[in-house]
Amino acid sequence: MKIIKVASSQGSLGNNKGCEKAPGSLIEELSRCTMDETARNPPFTIDSVKVVDNSFEETNKKIYEKIKSVNEPAIILGGDHSITLSAFKAFAENNQNAGLIVFDAHPDCLDNLEPSTHEDLIRGIIDNGICKKENVILIGIREWSQQEIDYVRKENIKYYSMKEIFEESIQEICDNIMSVARQWGSLYISIDIDAVDPAYAPATGCPVPGGMSSRELFYFVQRLRNLKNLKMWDLVEINPKLDKTGATVKLGAKLLREML
Repeated sequence: MKIIKVASSQGSLGNNKGCEKAPGSLIEELSRCTMDETARNPPFTIDSVKVVDNSFEETNKKIYEKIKSVNEPAIILGGDHSITLSAFKAFAENNQNAGLIVFDAHPDCLDNLEPSTHEDLIRGIIDNGICKKENVILIGIREWSQQEIDYVRKENIKYYSMKEIFEESIQEICDNIMSVARQWGSLYISIDIDAVDPAYAPATGCPVPGGMSSRELFYFVQRLRNLKNLKMWDLVEINPKLDKTGATVKLGAKLLREML
């Protein structure tokens, strides 16, 4: 497995400055987390994307070029969530019938800016034809604008809100997600740490109460990693500068270990 660091907060619109420190902090913490919960310790290599200071567009180009050249399973460490658009674009070009599963408190479907930011990356991916809308699943949604819910409903994008996850069986929801995802040619999973309740992951730019527990996210990750078409992950929006107790980075490193 290859781990690719993208130390950029350029797409956060100033809302999560400091998340560019996450890749380094996560790799450092990963060294203290030697095995996953099934006693696996798979090998990995580390690579990085060159971030171009003061040029969001050039950084996106570098992300795209790096992922375009990757021909093995990989985990991308952000950085803010905008990195997913360029990474997934390259991934989708390399893999037929690609699908995208996103864990996030927000649907990220505001105005389709150019280039897309962490607030509108899903809309950018769909409106620009990077991914078929039926190949997108959003998980953990619990905060949105009227514009976003109108867009999600109009485009019939599949989502599971935190209300649904709480009220229904998490096992059944995961079964349904996996049943759909198996039909795709390849799978990319993006985890915005704000999918987790801020009681467990406070150090992020847009924390929203009422999220999933760390245990619930581990459950999803441990099951989804069994999908044979899963080829790439990303983990984004952790901000070490806000992590006064270190809890969020520790959670991120443990998630990273489970993703390997």
